[in-house]
Amino acid sequence: MSEETARGVSEVASLLGISPTTVRRWSTLYAAYLSPEASQPDFRTEGEQPARRRYSVDDVKTLTTIRDLRSEGMTQEEIVGRLQKQLLPAAVSAKMSVLTEEQERAISSSAANILAEALRSLQENQQALLSSLQSNRNLLGIVIQDNFNLKSENANLRERLRTVERDLTELKETDWNHRLSLEERLTQVEQTTSGTNLLSRLLKRIW
Repeated sequence: MSEETARGVSEVASLLGISPTTVRRWSTLYAAYLSPEASQPDFRTEGEQPARRRYSVDDVKTLTTIRDLRSEGMTQEEIVGRLQKQLLPAAVSAKMSVLTEEQERAISSSAANILAEALRSLQENQQALLSSLQSNRNLLGIVIQDNFNLKSENANLRERLRTVERDLTELKETDWNHRLSLEERLTQVEQTTSGTNLLSRLLKRIW
């Protein structure tokens, strides 16, 4: 705050048409919306010079707004709400606009670190994703190979089953032919035996 533009309590009170006591009281009640030089206490401590309030142009404007709002019958809470809407965004913007070069470098460095960390995290996530994809691809290859092996084994089993069925059919046919052959031979034997018995009886009669 420039000493040329700074005003004391009495001067501000004269400009606003209020008492110096009222100026001090408002400076305490609404300290959050005034500069530190305007809101600091105005008293003498032992061994120290008195800390006198000094008001900037913006402080005078704020006190003028407070005076007008009180004239409209607003309560302290209502005035605080109005000041929050009007003054705090501007104050924040003003503070942001006066960042030192060192602060800007610190912010830039912090932003660069955050960006680097984000990129490193992104790279790690991408690497983990690639590893997962490779694992899934390998697993899929194993599943496909197993499926192919199962199909091949199934085909082999079907072929073996057909072979067994063919062999069984041949065995049944062979067995059937063998039984027919045995029956024919048995019939021949019976016929031969019958003829022999007849010849024996004839010979007995002759003799």
